[in-house]
Amino acid sequence: MGIADSSSSATGDRRPATGECGRSGCAASYAGTARTSGGGGPGVRDAVGGGRGLGGTPVAAARRPALACLPYFAGTVPYVKTMIRERNSRAYRRGSVAYHAAALAAAACLSPRLAIPFAAYLARAAVLPGRALRPPVVGAVEIACSAALLATLVPVFGGC
Repeated sequence: MGIADSSSSATGDRRPATGECGRSGCAASYAGTARTSGGGGPGVRDAVGGGRGLGGTPVAAARRPALACLPYFAGTVPYVKTMIRERNSRAYRRGSVAYHAAALAAAACLSPRLAIPFAAYLARAAVLPGRALRPPVVGAVEIACSAALLATLVPVFGGC
C-alpha cells in the first residue's frame, strides 16, 4: 500500500489520501509516489511539470518572484565575502558592485518597483565594505535586506 493510497500509524489509525491541509491535491497526498494523473487525481508529474507547484500555486506564477530572489541571494555571497574574508580585496569589491549593478538592471526588468530594494543593495555593496563592521552586524543587515525584499515581493507579485 503506497503513501498516496493510505497509511497506518502505530495505533492502527487509517488516514485518507489527502494531505495535511485536507485537500486531495496537497503535496503531502502524493509525496513519494511515482503515479501520474490518470484517473485517481493529481500525481507527481502534475506537481513538477504539469503547471501546478506545491500547495496548488501555478508554477508560472512562482517563476517571477523566484527570479527576483535569485539575484539577491546570489549577491549576498560576494557582498558578505567583501565584508569579512575579502575585506581588503579591491578586485572582490569591484566584482561585488558590478554584480549588484547587473542585478539591479535584471530586477528592474522584472518589475520597476523591484529597482528600489536592488538600488539599496547596490549602495550597500558599494558603501559598506571597508568599514569595520562585525559579522553579527553584517548578518543583521542581511536579515533587514531579506525582509525588505519580501516586503517588496508581496505587493508586486501578490501573496497567498
